[in-house]
Amino acid sequence: MLLIGRAYGREASLELTIDSLIWRASRGDPPIAENIATTPHDVRVARLITLRWSPAGFVLAAIGAVLISTDTTILGAILVAIGVALVAARLAKPRRFLALDLGARTLALDVPPVGAAAAQAIVDRCASSVLPASPPTLP
Repeated sequence: MLLIGRAYGREASLELTIDSLIWRASRGDPPIAENIATTPHDVRVARLITLRWSPAGFVLAAIGAVLISTDTTILGAILVAIGVALVAARLAKPRRFLALDLGARTLALDVPPVGAAAAQAIVDRCASSVLPASPPTLP
């Protein structure tokens, strides 16, 4: 299973096979390749984080409501409308992050909407992995 998303502002991939997880990304400027090979049982915590709310939208709507109550109705109404639009946009298209804690490193991948099922499968696989009798061979 291959999951392609964004990490460090660039395209990154996470590949899950039966006994291995392979992370490929690049970070820094100039880009430096980051290739990490590990096993699912080495992942301490795997989480799929879904951000469905927009804190900025709530803040703008609250400031707009305060401005409306202090007779600055036009500016307040504009801020409320922008805040509601931000909250509605985030509800319609939530952001998803796959976070894998490896102990010394934490890998975070911004998952596109089409990869949500694959990301959840990776989380489930890491959560259900059992320590093998002998360590598997990594590429």
